[in-house]
Amino acid sequence: MEHPDTESFHEEKSKAAVYFVCAFPGLLGIAMLIGFFDSLSNLDGDALFLLVLGSAFIAFAVLFYRFSFQPRYELTKRELRIRNFFGVKTIRYDEIMALARYSKTFRPKKAGGGSLPMVLTTHHLEIKTRDGKTKTYTLPSFLSNSRLLESIERRTHKTIEKLPDHYEKGLEPPTE
Repeated sequence: MEHPDTESFHEEKSKAAVYFVCAFPGLLGIAMLIGFFDSLSNLDGDALFLLVLGSAFIAFAVLFYRFSFQPRYELTKRELRIRNFFGVKTIRYDEIMALARYSKTFRPKKAGGGSLPMVLTTHHLEIKTRDGKTKTYTLPSFLSNSRLLESIERRTHKTIEKLPDHYEKGLEPPTE
């Protein structure tokens, strides 16, 4: 359970889809495990197949749920925690020297080379710490992160500078 002084921010638009995608393989995995336990008296290849496949479905459901709401920003009384796919980065507010934000517009790359036809815009936060290091973190929402940014400004007592946005070649906005 979260502490009352903790604020948490993550992508919330796709919650219903995530729950559905997690529930279906999870329930299927549970049904397979029930089939495995039901056939324990006659342990054969089919029963072991149910055990392996049921476990895999449940593992997929758990991991998909765990990673679907990443990145997540948690703001506590004294620190900013950024959770992503690879772990948790904790930065104390008194260590933060400067903050900046920008957007990056690009076409996702295909695995075999080339680009997909869709265009994505991701939002990023740069944090410069007392030791002189600057790290960039992806913000959680593809849409508006204004509540998160306002909360970070309020808690750190720092203004978030707006940097120029980055555009992939050919996706620059028209100039007037």
